[in-house]
Amino acid sequence: MAVVLSRLLSLLEKIAPLDYAEEWDNVGLLIDPAGTQAISISRLMLTIDLTPAVMDEAAERRADMVVAYHPPIFKPLKRLRQNVPAERVVMQAVRAGLPVYSPHTALDAAPKGVNDWLAEGVGPGLVQPLEQSFEKGAAAQCRVSVLTNSEEVERLRHAVVEQAGVKRIASSGERRLDAQGQPRDDVWLEFVCERRALERVATALGADRSRKDLVWDVTPLGDKPLLGTGAGRGVRLQDALTLPDLVEQLKQHLGLPKLWVAASDRHKRGGEIERVALCAGAGGSLFERHPDYDLYVTGEMRHHDVKDAVASGRSVILCGHTNTERGYLPLLRRRIETACEGEVKVLVSKRDADPLVVT
Repeated sequence: MAVVLSRLLSLLEKIAPLDYAEEWDNVGLLIDPAGTQAISISRLMLTIDLTPAVMDEAAERRADMVVAYHPPIFKPLKRLRQNVPAERVVMQAVRAGLPVYSPHTALDAAPKGVNDWLAEGVGPGLVQPLEQSFEKGAAAQCRVSVLTNSEEVERLRHAVVEQAGVKRIASSGERRLDAQGQPRDDVWLEFVCERRALERVATALGADRSRKDLVWDVTPLGDKPLLGTGAGRGVRLQDALTLPDLVEQLKQHLGLPKLWVAASDRHKRGGEIERVALCAGAGGSLFERHPDYDLYVTGEMRHHDVKDAVASGRSVILCGHTNTERGYLPLLRRRIETACEGEVKVLVSKRDADPLVVT
């Protein structure tokens, strides 16, 4: 019972496409000791941080691969030293022949990813990304519409595919009447191509010199929003709640006995909260660009940012950086096992833990 690494990577990228990651991030297969994606993976371990303790656990539990949410290689490495923990784990993985994959902000941004899971902790409501992600490269494309007839549509379809390399193509509904109300049998042939391919498209369409009246339009495309995808989450609660209610709900969702809470005067007096902004990890810089929320929930924020939020009538709940992420791992385990149809045993690290504890 195993899958080849190439298939597993494909399944992981379907859950969180790497294009969703922030530009500054380092995601994907970061450690590839075998140098081939044909190796078999039967036991996969999930962790938030790849620490020496987690590496030891991976060896003890006979893991063939590790998915580490935080990338173990982030800043450029100039040297590898045994006495530096972050560098030691890289050497351990290489020596063990253990591939290491990191999804990080791709998994944050993806639908049903870390931020959507975190948003469930404040209860039902309308959820949307704080900052929408867009399909990269769409602005370099255009949509071409060609008015032709049912007899010529297949010839034109073949021409633009063969000569212009068009891949996304379809024909739309027929036009039954012309401007004078006379029956016609015209069809719109529509396809998307790169703007740089327009000259080849024109050549393909103009190959039949007998068609002097060919009608065609070109519409530039903008970057297309990726539905439900982006940085952070904003929630308009179905039912407004008080700050103590939301604190208790988050404790239950995250499995934490204590949270850091900075309450505004309004919320101290029992004022209700309707709009909540959330971001797994550290959301301070993201929240700065979205000041119109009643409550901000994240792992950590700078002291002065918390003070400014409270002074502006907004409250803040801090949960600890990895505490806003780790609870997602059991859900990720189920998603991977389902995608692999049970052919891979997925383990969640037992030694992965937030380095800070409340005592």
